[in-house]
Amino acid sequence: MFRKVLFILVSITALSYAQFGVSPSTIKAKVNRITYEVVPFYPAVFFRSGSQNIDARFNPLLSEIAKRLALNVDVVVEVRGYFHPRGDGEDKVSLAMRRAIKVKDAILNLSKNKNLIKDRVVTQPSPDPARMDRGVAGSTDPKIQAENQLAVISTAPMTKFSADELIKDTYKHVKILEYNPLAFAIVRSQNPGDWREITEKLPPHVVWRVFYFSSFERKVTVHGDWVVRRPWCNVELGGKISADAVNASAKSQLYGFIREDGYSVGVFATPTISFGVIDPRWNYYVVALEESPAGNSWAWSKPIKFKISGKEERTERWFVVNYDLPDIKLSEEPYAIANRFVVARRIIELVDAGFKLDVTVVGHTDVLKDEERSRQQSLYWAQLEMGAIIDIVAICKNVGKIGDWFDEHGVKITARGEMGNKPATLGGKIFCDNSLPEGRLGNRRVEVVIKATR
Repeated sequence: MFRKVLFILVSITALSYAQFGVSPSTIKAKVNRITYEVVPFYPAVFFRSGSQNIDARFNPLLSEIAKRLALNVDVVVEVRGYFHPRGDGEDKVSLAMRRAIKVKDAILNLSKNKNLIKDRVVTQPSPDPARMDRGVAGSTDPKIQAENQLAVISTAPMTKFSADELIKDTYKHVKILEYNPLAFAIVRSQNPGDWREITEKLPPHVVWRVFYFSSFERKVTVHGDWVVRRPWCNVELGGKISADAVNASAKSQLYGFIREDGYSVGVFATPTISFGVIDPRWNYYVVALEESPAGNSWAWSKPIKFKISGKEERTERWFVVNYDLPDIKLSEEPYAIANRFVVARRIIELVDAGFKLDVTVVGHTDVLKDEERSRQQSLYWAQLEMGAIIDIVAICKNVGKIGDWFDEHGVKITARGEMGNKPATLGGKIFCDNSLPEGRLGNRRVEVVIKATR
C-alpha cells in the first residue's frame, strides 16, 4: 500500500441560495491522505486433508477471477488439482481432480455472467499431482501438507507469433489486446530495438501493455495472467470539516457530506464531520437544514472542491512477483515480467514529473526458524529483481550508463531482505497470515517501495 500525504484546500462556494445566508468561504482542512493499495492474488485454493470442500474465505478471489474473465473474451482459465502424498488419505489422484472441478464450479457459480465464461474455465489433469514443495513426500509437517493440498488457477497461453510478423502487420494483433483489456504481450528478443519498433506502431491505449524481455528466442506472446494477478488501486481521502468552516449558523442542522449521486459519505454527528472513501473525480456537497426566525425550514447545500496545495510526498508499494523457496533464478513468469516493466515505467513517470525518488526493492518470506537464512533468501530475490528493473529503465530511456541517469535525476535504488519474524503487511489478512497456507506462499514475494518528493 502506498500513501500520498497532501495538504488539501477545500473551496466552498455558495449555490444560488445566497438569500439563506450561505456565503462563500475557503478553508484549509487538516492533513488528508490518498491511499492506493496494490493487492497481489496468489491464484490457488487450499483444502483440508482429504477434503474437496472450498472454504468461504476463497470466495472473493474466485469472484474476482470470474469478473475479470467476463471482461476478457479470449482468456481461458485452467484449474489443476494437487494432493500431498501422505496427507490426503486414499484415492489421492481422483481427489486432486475433484478439487479442480470444485474450483471450476465455484468460479462459475460466483459469476454474474456465467454464460460468458462457462466455456473458458476448464480443468486439466496435473502431470504430477503429488505436490512435495517444502518437504519430502513422506513429510507429516501439517504446514507442508496444507501448502500441497490445493488447486492452482492459471491462464492458458493465448497466442504467439514472430516479431517480424507483428512488425509487418500490427492491426490484427492489436485487436487481441483491445478485446482483452487485462491481457498483455511480451516481446522476447535479444534486441530491444524489436520492442521499440513494435511499440512505435501501436496505439496509446494498448502500448502500455506491451513489454520486453531479453531472450534468445525471438517471438511475441500474449498472456492473460493479469486476470488473476493484476493489481488495482482504491482511492481514499480522509479528514474533518467543522461546522464553522462551512459558515453554518447556530440554527443550521448539518446533515452530512454527500456525493453528487446521493451517496452519503459522512454524517455530522458532532460539530465536525469525518469523511473518507472519497474519489476526487466526483462532486461532493455539504447539506443542512436551517430554520428561520419565523419557524420555516429550508435545506441548503454547498459544493466542495479539492485542490492539491503545498509540498507533495508519497509512498507507493508495488507487488512484483511470488517466489518459491528453492528459486535461485530470476522469475520468467509472464506476470512478473509485466510487473517489473510497470514499476520501471512508474519510476520514469515520477522522474519526468519532477520527483526525487528513494526506491527500495524488498524481498519477503514467510516465518522460518532460521531468521538469518530467511533474510539472506529474501535479499537474494530482491537483488535479482532490482537488477532486472534497473535494466528495464535503461532500455526504456535508451541510455547506456543508467547509473549516471539515476544520479542526474535524484534516483536512489537499493535492495533489502526482510527476516521471517516480520510478517508481511500487503494485501490484507489472508495474504499475510502465516498460519494460512496462502498467507505463507503469498508472503514469499518481492515488492518495490517508492518514496517520492517534489
